[in-house]
Formats: sequence, structure tokens, C-alpha cells
Amino acid sequence: MNKDERDFQESVIRESIKSRMSRRTLLSGAAATAAAIAIPGAAHAQGPTVLSLPFFPNVPGRYSPESIPTMINTAITAEALAVTFLTAALGSSALGLNSLETAIVQAALVEEQDHYDVLASFGATPLTTTFTVPDPKMLTDKVTFFTTLWAAESLFVAAYLAAVREGAELGQPTFSLLAAEVMGVEAEHRTLARAALALNGDDAGIPPNDKAFETGFLLYVSDAVGVLQTLGFVGGNGIQAAYPGKDKALAAAGPMATAVIQQSPSFPGPTPTITSAADLLVQR
Repeated sequence: MNKDERDFQESVIRESIKSRMSRRTLLSGAAATAAAIAIPGAAHAQGPTVLSLPFFPNVPGRYSPESIPTMINTAITAEALAVTFLTAALGSSALGLNSLETAIVQAALVEEQDHYDVLASFGATPLTTTFTVPDPKMLTDKVTFFTTLWAAESLFVAAYLAAVREGAELGQPTFSLLAAEVMGVEAEHRTLARAALALNGDDAGIPPNDKAFETGFLLYVSDAVGVLQTLGFVGGNGIQAAYPGKDKALAAAGPMATAVIQQSPSFPGPTPTITSAADLLVQR
């Protein structure tokens, strides 16, 4: 895409956002007025009606979001790494995972494979399917393994947060929704890795849920590849491990292959009727 094309695309996106925001502001203002009439004192509780935030990241030079193919090719590479690493961990008796830890890792493996499958269905292609384990202790020492998982999931969360933002910048809300759904699961993995550390006597994992907001430190989704290279997981000098494929991954996942729910994205239509707390716990 040349400069003129980028400028045109940016202007179209900006005007589209402006028109949507103007209409949304009008409608939300009318709804707020009606609510204020219906609820005594509500008018005095109103906060700012306009949220003033930058449209694009505040970075030096000219910025434009990545293409969706670039983002999903990066994402499926990360998912392939996750499947490879977790499958190898489950095949390592030296780790000595207990039954709960095994179930957690097996379920995470299923979820990463599901992410891989959905991205592949959208045409994503991994940049590589051969990875390196930079430190053998990652597959033989439990604390090292869960610390590595904690770090990896932190990177994956940041990558999907970047995808949410870039999707919004491109005017692709469904893509942003998909990225957010995956990001939420990666955040669960991060917390579970920290919980496992805490249960194994490592105070670094206390509390497991240690963040009020997830950390978005990547400008571009594809920046995650450079981080993986720096850490030695891509193109490193450690033990080589190839993506095992879906069948081997699900075999390693054991009973968790059928225990995981919501194994495909949920793109909601009308809001369903919710009559009890149990309605909030089902697959949709």
C-alpha cells in the first residue's frame, strides 16, 4: 500500500468512526436523558459524555495498522509454538505434574489448538512450525516450566491486545471481537501458570490474579515474533521441536480434549434471555 492509498484508507476510517460516534453520542444522550427522568438524582451522577482518547497510538513518525493477514499469520505462529511447547511438556515425565496441573496444561493445550484451527480456517499460515526450547529445564523443572508459561502468555496477551486495537483502527469490529475472545483465554492461562507457581511454593505467583488491567506493550502484533526470536524460541540454539499436528496434540490432551467448552468463537446476535446465574455459565 503506497502513501496515497494509506492516506485515503485512514481518511475513510476516520470519517466512518466520526459518523458512528456522532450517531452513538446522540442516541446515548437521549437514552441518558430518559434514564435521568426515570431515576431520581441520576442526572447528578452522570460522568463525562465524551471520552477523549487518541485514535492512533502516540508514537514518533507516521503510523498505520498492519494488514489482517500479517496479524493472523503472526498469531497462528504463536499458537503453533504454544501447542508445541505444551505437548512436549505433557510428554515429559521429569516435570512431575500432579493431576490438577496436568488437567490445567491439557486444557490449555486444547484451547491453543482451537485457536490455531480457527486462525487456519481464516487463511492464516504459520511463519514457521519449527521452534527451539532455549533451556532444557523448561521441560524438566516445574517452576521453570510454569515461569516460562507465565512469560509466554504475557506476550500472547499483549499480541492479542494489539490485534484488538489494530482491528478497531481498520474498522473491523468482528476481527477485534475474535482477538478479544482469544486474549481472554490467554490471560486465564497466565493466571493459572502463576497459581501453579504459588502452589509449588514460589511466592512470585502470589497472588495469581495480580493485574487490574492486562498489559499492552506491543505496537504491532508482528512485534511478538521479534520477542520470540530474542528469547530463543524461534531460530534459537536450543532443543528443536516441531509443531506436532492436531491429532498428536489432542492425544496429549487426554480427557481435556472433550472437557473444554466454547471451542469456537461466539459472534453474538440479539442478547439472549438471562433468567438465572446458570444461564451465564453455558457455551454459546
